[in-house]
Amino acid sequence: MELCVVCQEREIQYAFPCGHLCVCAHCCRDTCPICRCEGVPSRIFLAGVQREENEEIAPSSTLQQRGQDVQEREQALRERREQVLRERERALREREQAFIEHARAQQAAQALPIVQEPHRGSSTRYNLFMKEQILALKAGNLGISHIQAFKQAAALWQQRAN
Repeated sequence: MELCVVCQEREIQYAFPCGHLCVCAHCCRDTCPICRCEGVPSRIFLAGVQREENEEIAPSSTLQQRGQDVQEREQALRERREQVLRERERALREREQAFIEHARAQQAAQALPIVQEPHRGSSTRYNLFMKEQILALKAGNLGISHIQAFKQAAALWQQRAN
């Protein structure tokens, strides 16, 4: 006689869709106590079955089939969820790409002139003038700071421009 896995007092009378034969009528709930799968348990009738003390009851082929069906449905659901996630990620990448292309098209449509800065290696007339004047002012007056020399050179540039 197989005993209920919950109370260990009564004989097993119910089987779950997962295939576990494990509870008596008193302990029967909607969740299998072994694997926690949810489902309505089915009453089993073992009247007239002779078995050894150590012999285990093998679930009937119907219960095995129901357990396999549940597992197949769960696997199909997992695969469908993964497929939906992949499709969402692909759609998100496509939307991001479309947004980038749209932004580039708008930027090109505005056609703002691009102002190029002079190359670092080449100096402008202003830079050359300032460099010469600051060096000359510092050479002529050793106590002058760089800021004061810069201000005087800028004033000379201003006078020259006018």
